[in-house]
Amino acid sequence: MSSGPSRKRPPARRPVQNASGIPIRKHGAVKSEAPNTTPSTLLEILSDPTKISASSLKDTKKLIQELDLDARRSFVMQVLNAISTTINQIYKTGWTRGVDTSTYTEERVQAICEIGNAALSALRSFKVDINSEKAALSLVGRLLALRMFEPAFSMAKEVKVNLETLLLESSPAAEPADTCSSYMEIRHQANVVPDLVILVVKCLSYILQLSLHSVPNGHSQTLVELFHTNKEATKRGDLLCWLQSSNSSNISEQLLPICTAMLKSVDIGVSKFSPLRATELRIYAVQCVLSVATIDEARWIWRHLRNVTSSFKKSARKLNGPEIESVYSSVRACVDIAETRMPVHEFENEPGFVQLKELCPSLGDVQAHKTARGQKQESSSVQAVIMSIDRMLESMPDGDIRQELQSACQGWKTALNRTNEDVQLDHIFRVLERFRRRFINRQGDTVVAMANRILLTTYTTIHSIAALPSSLAPHVLSGIVEIQIYLSKVTLDKANPGTYEESYQHLEAASSLISGASDIDKDRQRTNDLLRCISGASWNQGSILYQANHWDHSIPFIAHGVSIDQILISCLKDGRIDSQKDAWSQFFSQMPRRISLLGGCYMRLGENKTSYETYIKALECWLILSKRDLDQKCPVLSSAQINATLFSQLSCGIIGKITTIGAFNLRLGPELSLAGVGEQHSLSMPLRGSMIESQIQTLARGSRKGRLDAVISHLFDTATHFYSDEHPIRLARLLLVWLEYAYCRGYGSDETQRRFALIRDSLDSDPKMDLNLIHLRTQYRLLWHCWQCIYAHKGCDKRLLEQNAASLLEIIINCTGRDALRSPDGPTPDYDHSDSFPAELDDADWFWGTLERTWKLFGVIGLVEMKLYILDATCRLLRSRGYDKEKQYYFNTYAALADQCLNFELYEQSKKIFEECEIIIRDQPIAATEHSAFLLRYAYFLVTVGDLNKGKELYTEAQAIISGADWGLANNTDPIYKLRCRIKRSQLAALACSTHARIKLADALLSDALQSYLQALRIFNSVIEAAQGILEVESTPKERNPFDMTDMAGTLPETGDPPDGAQETRTRFYNTAQIDGLNWELANHLLNVQLAIARHHILKGTYREAEYFAQEASCIAGAILAPIRLLMVNSLQLEIALHLRSASKSSSYLPKLDLHSKDEPFIGHAYMLLLLAFNRERNGDTEEAKSYLDSAFASLAATNARLLQAGLDTNKNATNKAQESLAIALLHRRAFLSMDESQDELLDDLNQLDNMDAILIMRSLLVCKVASDQTTKIFNSHPDLQSIGSSSLKLPLVPKRRSKKSWNGAEYQLVEVLAELEEHSKEATQSIFLRGAVHQLREACMTLVFALVSQLTLKIEDDEKHWLVAHLLDTSAAPSLEREMLDCIISRREKRGTAQDLQWPDLVQQRHDIPPTSRSSSLSFQLDIKPEQQDIYDQFWNSVEQRLRSSSIEIVSSGRPLPATWTVITISYDEARNTLIVARNRQDKCDLFKLPLKRGARREHDEEPEVLPLGSVVKELDDIIASSVRNGRKAAEVAGKGRNAKARWWAERSELDDRLKTLLENMEYCWFGGFKTIFSKRLNMTRESLMVLQNGINSVFDEVIGTHGRSRSQPKNIDPSLVECMASLTHDCKDEELEDLAYYILDSHQLVGHRLTERQDMMTILKKLRNILKDQVKDTELGCLDEHMFLVLDKELQGLPFESMPILRGRPVSRIPSLSFLLDRLDLARMIRRGRGDAATIAAADGLPLDPANVFYLLNPEGDLKRTEETFAPWLRQMSKVGWKGIIGRRPNVFEVQQALETADLFIYFGHGGAEQYIRGSKIRALNRCASTMLWGCSSGHMAYAGDFDRSGTPYNYLLAGCPLLVANLWDVTDRDIDKFAHSVFSMLRLDAEMVSGGSARETENVSVVDAVAQSRDVCKLKYLTGSAPVVYGIPFYL
Repeated sequence: MSSGPSRKRPPARRPVQNASGIPIRKHGAVKSEAPNTTPSTLLEILSDPTKISASSLKDTKKLIQELDLDARRSFVMQVLNAISTTINQIYKTGWTRGVDTSTYTEERVQAICEIGNAALSALRSFKVDINSEKAALSLVGRLLALRMFEPAFSMAKEVKVNLETLLLESSPAAEPADTCSSYMEIRHQANVVPDLVILVVKCLSYILQLSLHSVPNGHSQTLVELFHTNKEATKRGDLLCWLQSSNSSNISEQLLPICTAMLKSVDIGVSKFSPLRATELRIYAVQCVLSVATIDEARWIWRHLRNVTSSFKKSARKLNGPEIESVYSSVRACVDIAETRMPVHEFENEPGFVQLKELCPSLGDVQAHKTARGQKQESSSVQAVIMSIDRMLESMPDGDIRQELQSACQGWKTALNRTNEDVQLDHIFRVLERFRRRFINRQGDTVVAMANRILLTTYTTIHSIAALPSSLAPHVLSGIVEIQIYLSKVTLDKANPGTYEESYQHLEAASSLISGASDIDKDRQRTNDLLRCISGASWNQGSILYQANHWDHSIPFIAHGVSIDQILISCLKDGRIDSQKDAWSQFFSQMPRRISLLGGCYMRLGENKTSYETYIKALECWLILSKRDLDQKCPVLSSAQINATLFSQLSCGIIGKITTIGAFNLRLGPELSLAGVGEQHSLSMPLRGSMIESQIQTLARGSRKGRLDAVISHLFDTATHFYSDEHPIRLARLLLVWLEYAYCRGYGSDETQRRFALIRDSLDSDPKMDLNLIHLRTQYRLLWHCWQCIYAHKGCDKRLLEQNAASLLEIIINCTGRDALRSPDGPTPDYDHSDSFPAELDDADWFWGTLERTWKLFGVIGLVEMKLYILDATCRLLRSRGYDKEKQYYFNTYAALADQCLNFELYEQSKKIFEECEIIIRDQPIAATEHSAFLLRYAYFLVTVGDLNKGKELYTEAQAIISGADWGLANNTDPIYKLRCRIKRSQLAALACSTHARIKLADALLSDALQSYLQALRIFNSVIEAAQGILEVESTPKERNPFDMTDMAGTLPETGDPPDGAQETRTRFYNTAQIDGLNWELANHLLNVQLAIARHHILKGTYREAEYFAQEASCIAGAILAPIRLLMVNSLQLEIALHLRSASKSSSYLPKLDLHSKDEPFIGHAYMLLLLAFNRERNGDTEEAKSYLDSAFASLAATNARLLQAGLDTNKNATNKAQESLAIALLHRRAFLSMDESQDELLDDLNQLDNMDAILIMRSLLVCKVASDQTTKIFNSHPDLQSIGSSSLKLPLVPKRRSKKSWNGAEYQLVEVLAELEEHSKEATQSIFLRGAVHQLREACMTLVFALVSQLTLKIEDDEKHWLVAHLLDTSAAPSLEREMLDCIISRREKRGTAQDLQWPDLVQQRHDIPPTSRSSSLSFQLDIKPEQQDIYDQFWNSVEQRLRSSSIEIVSSGRPLPATWTVITISYDEARNTLIVARNRQDKCDLFKLPLKRGARREHDEEPEVLPLGSVVKELDDIIASSVRNGRKAAEVAGKGRNAKARWWAERSELDDRLKTLLENMEYCWFGGFKTIFSKRLNMTRESLMVLQNGINSVFDEVIGTHGRSRSQPKNIDPSLVECMASLTHDCKDEELEDLAYYILDSHQLVGHRLTERQDMMTILKKLRNILKDQVKDTELGCLDEHMFLVLDKELQGLPFESMPILRGRPVSRIPSLSFLLDRLDLARMIRRGRGDAATIAAADGLPLDPANVFYLLNPEGDLKRTEETFAPWLRQMSKVGWKGIIGRRPNVFEVQQALETADLFIYFGHGGAEQYIRGSKIRALNRCASTMLWGCSSGHMAYAGDFDRSGTPYNYLLAGCPLLVANLWDVTDRDIDKFAHSVFSMLRLDAEMVSGGSARETENVSVVDAVAQSRDVCKLKYLTGSAPVVYGIPFYL
């Protein structure tokens, strides 16, 4: 086989061979056992098509691999024969594809094809020869008959490849050639053996037939190429070529049947083609048959061809002439083929041929046309020539005159050769010209080109006549040039490279004719005009090819035109061309562009040096043509103005191309400078400098490339040399540009300071030759100060920055004519003020952009006050200039000023500016992007000041405007430009998100607002990542082992986690100097968004997120060198730490703030001092706190004074006009510090503030605080009221209130104050509930509770108010959880991508439902969640979302009553009054209890009342747990030290257990006393028994309660609820407990005006009460069988194990965040029951049903809890047999845990902690469904204390995910004890294999998991230290 065939067979076909070339098997290819199928058995199967199946293919391949070589070859041939026989059998049955029967299907036949392919591959593995391909084609033919086109097509193409290989092998001497690109051609070879020719013809015929079926439209492009009659057959390798070759001459008889079959197949297969395409295909098939047909066969072929032609004519009415003509040409080709095979007279009289001639008339004229072409129409006279031309002109519109043209041409030549008379020659030429011009008007006609070629020959003949008159010669020459240009134009076909050369030759011939003319100088004007026409034609032709991307072919045309241009430039220099004429002026203006286009062609082809030289020529050409204009205008223009006006866009583009190619492609050094070009053309110094500056500007875009530093420095030095002597102002401008570049490159400070000094000296020196530019000095001075500020920031020189900022401000103010704003000790500028601000700026974009960058820098680094002043001064400057000139700058600056005023809360100024901007837009519309940005800012302002409706309107208007904005990305490929556009779009989208968030906050939709803030955050993160890539900010690569796979677990990071090194990369990006300040801008936006999100999380109460975003903001502030911003971020972090009440966290920020507390006042200074005061207040240092507050007020006043001086505060009477929110925060803090002082001054200050929506919450809180303090003073100042604070009360009180007439003055005053307090606190609570902070909500709620409880106590309000109190307690219990739950629901529904982030959020939420089909999961697999379960949870979350969005502080009847056996007890701690407020909710009633912790002061036997402060309880519990942890860590040490050591260890643990028991008993005794019966079970007492008990108690107090001056005693009504409480006490209870209830009865009557006797013997009362209780017979202690209690605990109480207090121990108690949460879970339980069809219990559902077989367990995942694994592993493995799933002894991945939680009914975890190390809390919260969960790890249920914020921990993560029930541990426990506890729970729940599988029925009632937990506490060895740790969250479930 010859080397290097043009197309190789696919190597995959060959099996692996050993060294001897024998195929071998790879290891593992087949199994070691013997095959089940023998060759004979397989052949028998293959011979019967009904037995063939998919396994037959596997058996065939298997046997082929296992047989040795000889046996394999024989077996393969037998397989092929069997397959052929089988296909024949199928064909005989009449089966074809698409007609499946019960016996044969397409799949079975496809299997047969694959077996055939396998056999063919095996056969070819021995050798590719004729026999193998003959067998293959045999299969192809049979498959074609069965219409199995796809497999047949695949086999045929493979045969074609092999035949090409065989052809190359058969002709080794043949010249190697590329294989034809089309699969319908095989490269033709000479002297091919007949058998191979037959195979080639058969293969090509099959491919042609199959292509009509297998490929849509028969691969029409390839088929069209087959039928191009212009293509020479000898150069093709298609079927027709092979049939007409000499190889086929002796085998026509063998080839005829192949062609005949192909003809019939084509007739059938062309039905889906167009009439034209179908006819061409059918005629092609006829041509193939005629190529091998005999005379007899030709007879029927002519009839067939007649039918084809007739069909075409019927359907060709809509076709144009050329298409019809192409068909007739193909028919004529058939006649030509027939003539080569047989004489014409043998077939011309055949009926079919005669009929064909009638259909195609041109066939009958063939001989006549030949005769006409053979005759010469000779005319001996000129008159005959003229007459023939006239005759043709007359017949032109109607007929085809090509034959006449051919005949007339010879006559013209003869007549011209015989004509010697000038008159006759001139006459002939003029007639010919008339004839030619008539033809020119027929554009596109093929006759025109033919006529012009004939005329070209004629004109050339005329021009060559020696005696041609001189008057006629120029006209003839012009005619020839015009004809050549025309022929060049019509010849060129950009799609056909073969026409390029001919087109170029016409132009070259025209120019050669002109250059060779003898009289070229006699008529120079005409000659130049002709040269201009040829040059223009060359340019046009070259442009056509350039636009078609044929750059290499366009070069000759453009270069030809450029060479002519050089001649014309020489003529221009010599004065032989008048360049002022329009034609020449336009021509010369385009000349540099043509030369630059030639350079572009070279650059496209990679010829950089040639391209560079060409662009130099283009620049020189432009300089020659423009030098005069440049010399006149240059002295009065700056370099920027020169580049903008004198240097056209073309020339600047040429300079840019020269610079770019030279620097980046050719890597030139100093020689890149164009100084030599300027010197060569004697340009002035300013012009030379301007060219160099243009080069610098070009390279500055690529200045990140370090290697360009030397080149750019040289260019700067060169330009400096040009300016240094006589052009100081131009030099100053150049050095300002250098400052920009040097800043980006990070040059040293010494060099920059030298340049700064040089700029200052240049601006202060004599202008010399720059006298005309002296007006620019003020502009340059401003820029000098701007760059001083920027460099000072870079160098962290705060003093220098502030000095230059002040100077900058003063210059701007002086330019506006106003007095400068100076501080008393401010710097005095050292420059001359005589220079005015220029009317025409030097590069306005550069100046205003630099100024904008400077004031933006001030905002970034925290100098916001200076930014405000400069913005105000700049706006005044722009207004004084008339903003028509610089409208865009004025508008942008003015809008920024409005924003800044809004930040200072200068609402009046902001409103005025926004209204003026609105007028500007109405008068002079601006770009859509700026317009929409303004509307967004305006909307934000309006929403802030309370005009929500108009704000929404403006937001919607902005959204409509931006929807059609053009971002300018379509026609620009510059990545920096695209990045800027993307940033601009992102900034606008982020601004929209911020405005949307503000609107949602005003609408009280905090969760929607958070989603908008997060969208803005994603936008900026995405943009920064893109900017880092484009600006080449890369992280430092870390070396790693490429074979280390240990980090594969991190390939799927948690959402939102930055990759390694991301923070470092971002810090480098923020620190990387960019010319346009892009890094600052992005960093500032990101910083603002993160601060907004942090403050939003403070509102929500999610402090961990607030800390995270504040820390991120701190990193950014530090990275951008913004110490003031960093100080403000640290202040925010301190605020979070103070609210957390974390001394350790606060201590890390206090030193930083203390260090700056004595600084000069700045914006944010007062806020910082406020936090320092708050910290001192928390530490008890009231005096120091007041001192800090006074300083804060002084700082705020100083800021207002400066604003007033600057004219920015229009209200001169307002002392706290600016930053009112901060002012009211200071007043609020002062209220806490001045409670005992007069509040009049405080109220006066408050009344001076505007009642704006932005400060409404703080204002309400402050009023509430003042009113609350006044109430407390009244209570404390009157003895009759003072006892209320220390009295236990059950509300509402049953005793009736005496009339108002009996009230004293104190009571009247108290009533008024309480009414005012209720009004204000209700207003504050409602506002905060909707959009305030969580800690503010709790403060407002407790204030309102205090007001309502006081009113209820005094019986001056409706008793039904106690329901509102209970609702308030429930609301304040876990507000963060409620808000976070809504966030989770929205996050599950709205998982948006980066591309969607740029889409603005809509104001109208279309729907809140979670769409079932839009759920997406980050898992790589689909979670196995049942559809009915998914629908239930979707319905559940939709209902929860609806509730949360419509919730209110007002009580709204939910229609969801509690089950009869459920009791919900809410316990809240009022820190300000040291009181527990307890609300007990049952199905039918609500009881309220006020239990002061210091209520024992009235007990007679106690000199000092026993008080147990909450802080002491928490401290004691923490100490017990900490000691237990320390003791537990000693277990391993004690294990090996003997019995005594163990005894001591257990004694210590037992002591801790006793301490905890004692603590719980004390909690019950000291906090609840006799009211502990609040928690008692319901008593099943009859009404009569209750009345007997009540009468007995009344009789005891009859003697004690007086009549208040009346003669008879009033009835003493004891509250029935209190009677139940007393009935729940045992007769042997403690005296103090009974005394607690007795004092309540006495106090309640005294409060309503009943007089008590002078002396009450409490011991006597207690004795009587105890006797009554002893005599009372109770029906039963247990009121119901399945009573359940829920505790709603305040954040201060959640860490205490209330469940283990004696009154509650052993009873089913679980915790819930709030009552509404419980009702939601109750709805979920009912939905689940309804979904399971449990109709009997749907209505009365009081627990969650659970499938005991759908359980997932995770046991000892870390492998270090061996004892726990030994305890539970056998049981769990047994349970796995009944359906449980789980993992034992290995770490799960997050997907496994996530799937388990989302699909199981119960998730059990035995391990460390709460499984946080296996699945993050964010992943849990994102679940749409969560199983009931048992977390038996240490502290799995611990809720971390968070000060003023709500507690957070693992339990809430599960509850937010919808977990119905969670069992977890409050603190660390030992494994053995907790294992006992868990085992007891499982035993009580009967979780064993027999029960779960349904094999046994329960003997007792179902036990809830809550009951099982409660009853298992005493199984532990440490019944309290371990037994009290497990608690339950949620509702009970039942198996």
